[in-house]
Amino acid sequence: WKAEGRAFDRQPIKGDTVAKRRNDMKSDHTGDYWVGTYEIGGDDVTGTLTSVPFKVTQPFASFLIAGGSTEGNRVELARADTQKVFFKVSGLNSENLRPVVIDLQAHLGKEIFIRVVDHQIGAWGHINFDDFKFHSARPVFANAIDPVQIAKQAEMPAMDSVGTGEGTALV
Repeated sequence: WKAEGRAFDRQPIKGDTVAKRRNDMKSDHTGDYWVGTYEIGGDDVTGTLTSVPFKVTQPFASFLIAGGSTEGNRVELARADTQKVFFKVSGLNSENLRPVVIDLQAHLGKEIFIRVVDHQIGAWGHINFDDFKFHSARPVFANAIDPVQIAKQAEMPAMDSVGTGEGTALV
């Protein structure tokens, strides 16, 4: 992973630091570590965290997201060959990480990368991310986030499979 800016200093976070500072929310992370830009720098630091490119080996993927709901806080998936973002989603102004499911069938065999973006400052100016994984069939999660609904709420254009911004988010 390549970190730029101060938002991702001293990441990842170990344990549920959210529950220690808030009695109404928790991180809901998987395993020992997760990425949470508020946990070290608060809402006023910015930056990006970008994975190395990796091959899409399964038709579906999922990850956990939380944090601010603006386009300034988001997780993006992009094609390595074109650098074009084909999927993006923001949080729901909550610290509780929730799953998002992505249909990657159009990208099977291609290399993609993940970019976690924190470019928002002020209230809910942070992003939480965890647990990206591939799936051979569309997974079902009771508390999954619908990226199309988030795109509408945040007034950010939903992306189609070629990244033109015309169409709907891949769900």
